[in-house]
This record gives sequence, C-alpha cells and structure tokens, in this order.
Amino acid sequence: MVLSLAAIVGPAAAGSASQTASDAAVNSEISHDLGSEYRQVDCFNGSSSPTKHPNATKLPSRVHSLNETQFRMYWSGDMDYTNPNISRSQIRGPASFRGATACQDDIWFPSPPDMSGWNNQELKRYNSLGKRISVYPDRAKLKSNGSIRDAYIEIVRVTPSTVVHHSNNTTQYVRSNGSVKAIANYRVETPPPVIKPTRTVIWTVLDAEIEDPELWINGSIEDSVSSTTKPTFQFTNTTGNSTLKVNGTVDVALQKTTTFSANGTVKTSKQVVTQDISDTRRVRTQRLNGTTVYGETAVHRNSTGAVVNVPRMWQNIKFTTIDRTVHSRWFFYTRSPPGWEHWSKSTSPRSKPGGPPFNEIRPLQVHAVPIKSAPTSGLREEKRGADRTFLDGSRGYTRSNREFRVAKATGPNTSGPVNTSQTVNIDVSEEYRRTKRVEVRDAGSNNPYKYQDIMVKGIVRGSQQSARLRNPTVVHPANLTAKVTNRSKKGTEFEISILSPTDQPVKKGTLILDPGQPGARTGINITHAYTTGGAPRSPATVINTYASGTIVVRIPQTNIREFEMLYIPPEPWWDQYIRLGPVVAAMGKTRTTLRVGTGLPPFKRLIELAVVTLLWFGPLLGMLYLADVLTNGRLIGLYSNDSQHEFAD
Repeated sequence: MVLSLAAIVGPAAAGSASQTASDAAVNSEISHDLGSEYRQVDCFNGSSSPTKHPNATKLPSRVHSLNETQFRMYWSGDMDYTNPNISRSQIRGPASFRGATACQDDIWFPSPPDMSGWNNQELKRYNSLGKRISVYPDRAKLKSNGSIRDAYIEIVRVTPSTVVHHSNNTTQYVRSNGSVKAIANYRVETPPPVIKPTRTVIWTVLDAEIEDPELWINGSIEDSVSSTTKPTFQFTNTTGNSTLKVNGTVDVALQKTTTFSANGTVKTSKQVVTQDISDTRRVRTQRLNGTTVYGETAVHRNSTGAVVNVPRMWQNIKFTTIDRTVHSRWFFYTRSPPGWEHWSKSTSPRSKPGGPPFNEIRPLQVHAVPIKSAPTSGLREEKRGADRTFLDGSRGYTRSNREFRVAKATGPNTSGPVNTSQTVNIDVSEEYRRTKRVEVRDAGSNNPYKYQDIMVKGIVRGSQQSARLRNPTVVHPANLTAKVTNRSKKGTEFEISILSPTDQPVKKGTLILDPGQPGARTGINITHAYTTGGAPRSPATVINTYASGTIVVRIPQTNIREFEMLYIPPEPWWDQYIRLGPVVAAMGKTRTTLRVGTGLPPFKRLIELAVVTLLWFGPLLGMLYLADVLTNGRLIGLYSNDSQHEFAD
C-alpha cells in the first residue's frame, strides 16, 4: 500500500487523555482474547486484480476476530487495489469509506497503536513440532552442532516500542520498562543406526531442551525464565542506548547403545551436545519522566497564549483542563518486520514425508515518520455516517476550535527519511524541523489558568510526562511617549521614551515610525541602536541613546502634522518572561499618535492675529486720515483737493 497525506488520517488526537475513543475501540477489539478466526481477507471479488508492488507483503489468512476493515488498517506495505474502474460496491463486506480506503491505501494513526493484542494471539498459535522438526522464518539465524540442527532464538517483539525513521536509518525506541517476547526452536538428528554381523549400534535421545533462556542488557543479565520455546522477559529502568540480547543453550543428551551379537552383551554410553543461540536488538529508551518540560502562559485582552518546551521527541501535547491538543509531526503506521512472511520446516532425511502442520506467526511493529505538515492544533473526529473513526487528510486538518492555533514551532532542522520502505511510499518531508518548542494562541479565551496543566506524550506508547506551566503573565502596553526637540533643513528630531509597564527602560524590540506621508514609514531596530548605534537600512537616523530608555531620532520629513509610533516587542506577548526576563515580561504591541506642527502658525492663529491687528491699528489709521483731511493733505499727503479747483474753473 502507498501511505500518503491523501490517505485516511487516524483517529483524532484532540479529545482523550490516552488515545481517542475510536482508536481505543479498535485496540480493545484487537486485545481481547477471542480466539483465532481463519479466513482469507480480500478487498474485491476474484475478477479484480491488485496493483502489485515490488516485495509487497502478503496478508495472513487469519484476522483474529477483527472485521476486514480493522484487519487491513494495520498492514502497511501490502498490495493496493488502485484500479479506478473498480467501484466500492465491489468491496467484500460493508462498502464503507474506511473499508475502501484500507483496500486502496495505507492508514495513518496519530498515536502509536497498541499491537500487543495481535502479537499475543500470534504467539499463542506458534507451535513447535517436537524434537525432530524445526520450523523457522526466513529471518532466523540457524545454528547446528552435531545432532543439534537448525537451532535459533528470535525476538518477536519488544513492547512497547516504536521504530522511528530518520534521514538514513531507523531507531527503535522503547520505554524504560517493558517486555521482550521471543520464540526458539531446534531439531535433533541422531546418527543413523549401525547394523553389522558382530554388533548393532542405536542412538536415542534421552533429553533435549533450551536451558533457561536469558535476557541481557548491555552485558548484564536482566531476566531469565525456565526452559521454553516461547520465552517472555521483563526489563526495567533502561536508559539511553541499549543492546537487548536473548540467549539460550540447546542441550541434547544422547544415549549410544551397542549390542554385541556374540554373547548379547549390551553396552551404553551417554553423549551431551550443546549449541548456543542468541538474537539482539539495538534500542534507545525514551524516558519523558524527569524531562524538563516547562513553559509559560500569558493573557492579553481577550486572548491567551502558551509556550511549551519539550526537549525530546513527542507525539502530542494536551492541555488537560481546557481539552486542547497539539499534535507533532510524528504520525504512525504498522507493518510486519521483514523476514516473517515466509517460513520453512526442516526434518531428518529419515523422517516420513508430510508430518504435522505448523503455524507460522506474523508480528506487527509500530513505525513513526515525520509528515510535511507543521504541528497541528485541535485535531478532531469527523463523522461520516456510522463511520466516525477517520479524518480525510486531503482536505487539511479540521480544528476543534478555530481560534486555537499553533503560532510558532521551533527546533533543529534535520533530513527526512530517504526510503521508509520499497512498498510504503510515505509522504514525508525531505527536510523537517524536530520541534522542541511550541507556541499556541487561543483568541477565544482570556483564562490562561486553563492552559497551565499539560500532558506530553512521547513517541512510544505509554511514555508521558505531566507538567504545570508558569503562572500567567498579564500583558499591558508599553509606555510610549515622544516630543519634537528640533527642526532643521536636515529633518525633524524626536525624543522618544519607551518604558515597560513597570517603568523600566526598554532597549530591545522594533519601533515603527509613520509621519503619515507616502513612502515615509520606517522602522528602527532598537536592539541594534543600543548596541551599535544607528538605524541600518532605514531613512531614520538615531542621534543618541540614553540608559533611561530614551532615544533621539531624526527623520528627513519636516512638514509633519501627525506622527504615529508602533512599538513591537522582540518576542510575542505570550513568550516574553522566559526569553526576556520579568522586566519586560508584560508588553504587547503599543501604538500611539503624536500631533506636531509644520513650522508655520496654524490658520486659526493667523485669523486671531489679523483680528487683533485690525482692532489696534484700524482706529489709528482712521484718526490719521481725518487729521490729513483737516490740514488739506499737508499732514501726511494722503488727501488732495485739486479736483475741486478744476471743478471751480
């Protein structure tokens, strides 16, 4: 099958403390010991042919009481039925959305499925066929010594565990406490009887067993069990990288009986043959307990923000009080490890043909891959009639609350898996960020206390860590003031003061200046101004900076009426306490407007001046003109009576 984002996304991660209800329902159905149901599972009628992939795995003929849809969900890498001419009505069983998708594609899970139910059922059906027959999968490393033939021990599963796909390799992660289950087998081939006229030699098996299988971790014994072909071991308190090694010794006691024909004397002797068998796994422990999971919350107007730092790989972060979940890039699928599909049976050449049937087993293993999407908030179930288990990933994730979102995710970049499998084509990122820090914002909530309690789940089933984020910070605007200090041909100088809500000087962030003219908007890097001086790549010029949080700035514009300023903190308001410290912990974006003159008297002032001038100088001018009339223009020469003389003539 091909696993892609267009495939069905597994049960939603948003609404449960452990796994979603739908996921748990499927897992419980697997885990119940309901006996084995043997039947071939086909997606389509016999006339339909699947699209074959190289090395595509063949499905087992048993489903362990699961229906066809549930069964096929867990077998990534099997053959796809992608013929577009095939309608869903041809699907055997209910023609449901899930059924069609499980036949045509592989299935994502947002959390690691619990496959112990299936694997336990498989182990129950494993049967060794006595001391004369050995059955083994292709992956077994067979050992032989003398009468001991085809002996092996093979780890079936390490529980719980997840195989994580990296850039060019995989790592099997386990919890610090878990179990290892294995199978072992061998056969005994005695020497052929010797029949001669003088004597007869016959070999018989007195005893044969796998002596006390053991589990070793990093060279020290961890657990041992009594003789069995299906040993189960327990381990506790593992840390870091570990080598799990299961050991066993096949002990065979043979008796050689020689009968002499001459006098009927019988002579016996005993011979013991041994063969050591072992299998190993390299694992890494994911131990979230004791991990420094920390963060903060803040409230600004009607919004709540939270920051969570998780230094190790995680599956999801759940805010337990408010029932919000953030899912990481890691998604999961299951398939059988290579080498379990084909089995063989070996017997002595002297054995009769046929022999009893044997039951091969096919364990399932959980895998994790990084998808292309960034950490996603609020996955929820989407109902499709009776089928409410899956969400169609081709249309993007549906948020349980539109206001709740991931604002930012940070962490180291790394290369994605080169080739997860020849038969599982997973839509993974060629390069992705392994998120160690997540910032979320809920624009519909002003109660940050609901975001304080979190539960972080790791990529291994059952690995989790609870934490409580720092008490909420209430965000206030900064104290932003300004005044004009000088005007010249070079421009206008402003003295700008930026103080925190606690009146502490602010020397970090960005200041946007807008004098209200086209193309005049500019920004100043305050941090740069305080460290090196100046405002790089900006028309504004930083004239001076003061420890009190005041800077003097000159802009080239002179005829300014209104001057708008916007202060932007260096970190978002929900992420300031840890990054910047308590001095500037409570600042949001702050905008203020300063109304300034253009250098000329305002029009109202000009009108007032004109009125005063008329009131003072009007009467004086009138009196002067009257005196000039009385003196017939001889006082100041404004009045003349020449016209009257001409009229008289």
